[in-house]
Amino acid sequence: MATNTVSNVGNIFDVLKFKLPNGSVIDSVVNTLVETDDFSKFMPSFPANGGLTHHGLRTVSLPTGYLVDVGGSWKTSKSQREPFVEGLCTIKSTYQAPKDTFTTDSEEAGKALLKAEKDGHVVMMNQTVGNLILAGSTTPNQSGLVGLMERAPYNAIDEKFTFDVGGTGSNLRSCWLVKPGIDTVHALHNPFHPTLGIEQDDKGEVMVDGLGTNGDEHRWDIMIEFAITKGICVRDMTAMKRIANAACGVDDVVDATLINKIVEASIINAPKGLTNRQWLLFCDERLYAKLVIAAMDKLFVYTSDKNIYHTALPMIGPDIVVCRWDALNCAIGSGETIVT
Repeated sequence: MATNTVSNVGNIFDVLKFKLPNGSVIDSVVNTLVETDDFSKFMPSFPANGGLTHHGLRTVSLPTGYLVDVGGSWKTSKSQREPFVEGLCTIKSTYQAPKDTFTTDSEEAGKALLKAEKDGHVVMMNQTVGNLILAGSTTPNQSGLVGLMERAPYNAIDEKFTFDVGGTGSNLRSCWLVKPGIDTVHALHNPFHPTLGIEQDDKGEVMVDGLGTNGDEHRWDIMIEFAITKGICVRDMTAMKRIANAACGVDDVVDATLINKIVEASIINAPKGLTNRQWLLFCDERLYAKLVIAAMDKLFVYTSDKNIYHTALPMIGPDIVVCRWDALNCAIGSGETIVT
C-alpha cells in the first residue's frame, strides 16, 4: 500500500503550483497557507461542482438486510440520501505601503519585511475564511456560508453529534472532530478559477496622487492584492463531531473529563466507512497548547508519527490527531456561548 503523506491526500495547496494569467507567482501564498494552518495542511480539498456552490447527496441511512429462508425472496435496498448545497466564500485583501519604507534598511531586510507583510495577509485571510466556515456571515450575501455552529445537529447538545464537556463561565471553547475524505468531510475550491481560488497579485509600484494640503503631491506605493475562495463539504454528518463547553481559561487545565469526552465522541455514532480510521481534532491555540502540555506530562496525549501523515504530531490514542485551527480562537473572557 502506498504511504499517505501531506502531499498526496488531495490538498491543492501542496500539489498544485500555478501562476496568475498576468504571470504573477502564487507560490508564497500557497506555502504560507500550508505552513500556518493545519486546516489547509491536513484537510483534502476537492472541486466544487458548481464553481461557487457544491451540490450533492448526503447519506441519511444505511441499506437494509433481510432474514431470508432457503429458497425465499427478499427486497432490494439502498442507502437513503437527501440533497444538500454547500456554498463557497471569497475573501480579498490589499496591502499598500510607500515604497521608501522598504529602502531604509538593506535590500535583503526590505525583502524580508515585505515577505512578512505578505504572510500576515495570508494568515489573516485564512483565519477569516475559517471563521466563516465555523460561525457563518452576519451579513447574508451571495457567499452565504452557513456556519457549522449554526447548523443542526451541531447547535444543540444531543450526545451523538454534539457532546457536552460541562464547562461554564466566559471562557468556553469547542473542539471539532473531523474524519477527512471524499465521502466524509473535505474542503472545497473553485475549479473554474485560473488558480483555483488562490491569488497573490503583485501590482508593483503605483503612483498615488492627490496628497498633501493642496492635493498636488504624490508618492509611489507598493500594492499587492490577495484573494482566497474556499468552502467545506459535510457529506457524512457522522464524520464531524462538536465537543462543546470546554472551559479554557488561563487557569483551566486539560484533564480526563475532556479527553474521555473526545474519545467517546470518536466512537459513538461514528462513520461506518473503512477508508480512514483516524480523526483530526481541531481546537483553538489555547486548548491546543494545553493538550501539548498534557502530551509532555503523559496525560493520555502523546506525540507520535503513527498517523496517515507520518509526521510527529500530538495524538490522543492511536486514532485522533490533535490540530490547531486559529478560526476557533477566542479572547480571554469572551469565549463561546454555552451550547445547551
